[in-house]
Amino acid sequence: MPRTELVDRILAETEGRGADLIVTACPSPQAQSQSVRMVAKRGKINFFGGLPRNDSVIPLDTNLIHYKECRVAGTHGSAPRHNLIALNLISSSTVPVDDYITHTLPLEHIMHGIDLAKSGTALKILIEP
Repeated sequence: MPRTELVDRILAETEGRGADLIVTACPSPQAQSQSVRMVAKRGKINFFGGLPRNDSVIPLDTNLIHYKECRVAGTHGSAPRHNLIALNLISSSTVPVDDYITHTLPLEHIMHGIDLAKSGTALKILIEP
């Protein structure tokens, strides 16, 4: 989805309310900047994906933060125990992850998988041996 349509799509899907929680888990200044436009009143924004050092200053409408009374926080990294907790949640199906795999390809089509990843049209690509 083009970045220009993302805010409109989120607002349409939430009947104009916005998302209660937004996590930007990508190194995108645009995603961080757009997050305040699509967060719900009193919603939360988490900047999980850091930005490149040479592109870390973003335009941010602080009036939206103020009037929406939203919270913006940043998080970084994890400890080995966090990975174990996540693995247990996934293996017990407490956290369903199948929907995140948008493409399953055989090993002989790995180059197509790489092209999909570069294009930004796939979320997660599973390559089967």
